[in-house]
Parts: sequence; C-alpha cells; structure tokens
Amino acid sequence: MNRFSRMLLVLGVVGAAVAAHGQAVTANLQGVVSDASGAVVVGVTINATNLETGVRRTAETNADGFYRFNLLPRGQYEIRASLTPSNGRPAWDSSCRPA
Repeated sequence: MNRFSRMLLVLGVVGAAVAAHGQAVTANLQGVVSDASGAVVVGVTINATNLETGVRRTAETNADGFYRFNLLPRGQYEIRASLTPSNGRPAWDSSCRPA
C-alpha cells in the first residue's frame, strides 16, 4: 500500500468517526387518544417528560385525536394525558411510566 492510499484510508476512518459522533439518537412518539366507545378525543394535552433530565415536551390532540412528538432525545419518558373541562365534558388525567 503506497503512502497516498494509507493517507486516504486514515482520512476515511477519521471522517467516519467524526460523522458518527455528530449524529444524535432521537425518536418520534405518536398516538391517538380515544374514549371507551372508541371515539377520538380532541384537545387532550399530552406531556412527555424525560425521567432523567426532567425536560418536558407538550402536544395537543388534533381533530383526529392524533398527537406527535418529533425528535425526542433518547431516554425513558413519563407520558401524561389530561383534559380540561369544556362543553360539559368531564376532566381527567392519566399517565404511564416505564416499568
């Protein structure tokens, strides 16, 4: 292997290491909120709280009962859904955590 080939190999390995270091591990979390009858529920506030950092992200269900969190950093999260009373609907609060 000549000097030029070795130099390209070293640069390739260093470049791959730098590129891998710059990539963050993230995830998307999405779902649909529905009631016991299967009807979607609009306007539910969803909180995703990272249990290690305490950082909380908030989303609200849309007209299809859908919510989505994009690019959540890697970790364990508590997911909490709550609905504020309006139009005679009862208020409720529910959460789940990793086991």
